[in-house]
Amino acid sequence: MNSDLDSEYKEIFDMFDKDGSGRISREELRDACDRLKVQITDDELDNVFEELDENDDLGLDFAEFCKLMKGMENSSNKDNDKELYEAFLVFDINGDGTIEKSELAEIMKRVGQRLTQDEIDEMFLLADEDGDGRISFEEFKAINSPDS
Repeated sequence: MNSDLDSEYKEIFDMFDKDGSGRISREELRDACDRLKVQITDDELDNVFEELDENDDLGLDFAEFCKLMKGMENSSNKDNDKELYEAFLVFDINGDGTIEKSELAEIMKRVGQRLTQDEIDEMFLLADEDGDGRISFEEFKAINSPDS
């Protein structure tokens, strides 16, 4: 884990750990979820502690809390990938697993944006990393990720 993320998680951990005990109790996690307007059932709370409270001290220490945060981050990434894949499928008109220039032009036309051939070529120049004339899902994902 990088130090920026470490310090961000530590700041959140300290906010949740109201009594300063160095661990987040079930009640403190429930209170934090309520303040953040995150609905969590008793069963879900039980599952969090069952899975993450490795030393069975009825609280989450910082290392255990980091696992919770990382799990939430991974879940969010999976949701983003699913949404991106659904968007990719809209562009993949013929269902061959890639987006061709003609498919991009057709979809853009359907949404009221007519692109010139030069504009399409420029988009493909940016997206088509392997130069095969088609955009794969991985290439589509790369140009639509927040880091691109």
